[in-house]
Order: sequence, then C-alpha cells, then structure tokens
Amino acid sequence: MVLTDIKDCVRYAGLHPAFAKLFEFLRTADFDVLPDGRNEIDGDALFVNNFRLEGKARDEQPLEMHREYIDVHFLLSGKETIGWKATDSCEHFTKDYAAEGDCALSDDAPTAYVDLVPGDMLIVWPEDAHAPGISAAPIHKAVAKIKL
Repeated sequence: MVLTDIKDCVRYAGLHPAFAKLFEFLRTADFDVLPDGRNEIDGDALFVNNFRLEGKARDEQPLEMHREYIDVHFLLSGKETIGWKATDSCEHFTKDYAAEGDCALSDDAPTAYVDLVPGDMLIVWPEDAHAPGISAAPIHKAVAKIKL
C-alpha cells in the first residue's frame, strides 16, 4: 500500500508501466465533466471509475480483495477513510473470489485505517485487502484499475 499526495506521484511511476499514463490522467482530467462510471484509458489494461457516493460507517463496509488489478484511489472531494488488512490474514469471507468483477469480500475487521483528503492517492495491490468509502458525508473519488 502506498499513501501519497497526487503532487508526489511521480516518485512511484516506476512501480508499474501504466502508472505514468495514469498519473498524468489524474492530474489533468476534469472529473466534474468526466462521465460517472468507467472511463477507459487503455481498455481493460487501464481504466478509471468516476464515483460520487454516500459514505458508509466502518462496520458497514467490507474489505475487498482483487487478484488481477491494482487499485488507485484518488479522492476528489469530501473526506474518506479506507480500512486495510493483509489479504492473507483475512479469514471470514462473505463473497468468494469471482474472476468476473475481480473481487472477494470479507467481514473481517481492518487492522489499520488511513484518512484521505482531496488530492490524496492510495495505491493498493492484491495483498492489500481494503475497505473504501468510509465517510460520514458524500464523497467524490476516482478509482483507477491497472491490470497486473
């Protein structure tokens, strides 16, 4: 997991070949006019979901896990908390992994939480089970999906 500000993202561009293209998109896109939902940059290899959503309480948001994609959460407005737990430590699954949707869900409690403010970016790999969208108010965020 990497937590950083979008202005410092260039430091992480070497971690994956698609990161440079993604970071440029995140820095320059106008998310207020970008359509909600999926916005393709490079087909299934790299796309960005533009979300406006109501926040959930910590105990309402399950941990999610992916195998095929890296997630990059980029907060645009509001305040968001994201729970974290090592994927290998998850024991209680409410949804087994499904290749379609690349997701499994667990109701285990996160072992750590990070708080995001607009401009913050959180990169999570398959080993990072995460519970996004924890907030007392609506949030606007982008979630990029990068194929491993």
